[in-house]
Amino acid sequence: MHRGSIFDFLYNRRGNFQLQDVLRVASDVSKGMNYLHQINIIHRDLKTANLLMDDQVVKVADFGVARVKDQSGVMTAETGTYRWMAPEVDFAVLSVNKHLKNLQ
Repeated sequence: MHRGSIFDFLYNRRGNFQLQDVLRVASDVSKGMNYLHQINIIHRDLKTANLLMDDQVVKVADFGVARVKDQSGVMTAETGTYRWMAPEVDFAVLSVNKHLKNLQ
């Protein structure tokens, strides 16, 4: 695998992953996210541009919008790249916007 982001590799360099590479990426990202969640950090912007790789490992990067998880477990606002948000977050945003329009 090359050095740089997964986004750069897939879209700018038109690269392809072999099955073993896909499995390694998935494993490394899940290990990284598991570690962050164990120390109560919520990344909030996980996407291919924020996954950096070299010949040894894939690392989660860009903690600009990351937050320490509140004791209540509730995050107050949606944050991140809209296109890459989880479906449940996307639905909640649309639902809130719909209700706000009804109030106006």
